[in-house]
Amino acid sequence: MWIFGVIFALIGVGLLFASRAQARRHQTLATTEASSVADLRELSASVASELGPGYFNEVTEISGAARADEALVAPLSQQKCVHYHVRVVHEYEEKDATGDEVKMKSGSDTVTDERRGDVCDVDDGSASVRVALSDATLTLEKSHSSFVPGHPAEGVLRAGMFEAPIGRQAAGRKTRGFRLSEEIIPWGASLYVRGVATDSSGRLTMTKPDDGVFTVSVKSRAATVDAAAKSARGLKVAGLVMLAIGCALFAVGLFAG
Repeated sequence: MWIFGVIFALIGVGLLFASRAQARRHQTLATTEASSVADLRELSASVASELGPGYFNEVTEISGAARADEALVAPLSQQKCVHYHVRVVHEYEEKDATGDEVKMKSGSDTVTDERRGDVCDVDDGSASVRVALSDATLTLEKSHSSFVPGHPAEGVLRAGMFEAPIGRQAAGRKTRGFRLSEEIIPWGASLYVRGVATDSSGRLTMTKPDDGVFTVSVKSRAATVDAAAKSARGLKVAGLVMLAIGCALFAVGLFAG
């Protein structure tokens, strides 16, 4: 039994480390000062006039409406957006032969995990700035969720504008169906962005800072900061509980041995 105690304790320690990391993220988000895009552009131009382009770096946060050079259409919801993430999970049952007994066990695998929209612009009413979405931790809006039962005979899954080759059903497996999900940044959605504004690429862009906290969210600043705080507290409580269980199991195992 003591080995289970060690496993639980290690999991608890891991959760406590994750809690500390999330607490640091919360503190970073909560203490970042906001800027207007117009002010960032003015500061960038001032630094460029003195030192030349490419030297401006300002860790800050902005809020504004999402735009892009070209709008995307999300394949499942068919909504106009600047970024989408589509995921398709194949759910199935297969035979599991253990000794003389044959059982059916459930399983799943991801057949599609597609993102489009690496960059967008955020307009806060004073000006707009490019945002490098591919480098950010994204909080998106759920736009579609569905379940398609069975396995298409032709080996191609179709839903709205979306289609994905899935092949034929594998021998020994029975497909339950396919779970489809989609998340987006809608065109014109209000975005909260925390990162570093830099002109190192030749264009003023919000990207990942040295502290690693680069967040783009469809939720407000207040909601984003609050979510980080709740996550830190939840991980800490879970870590302490797992650690306590682990210590108890370890002690019982030693005495029982």
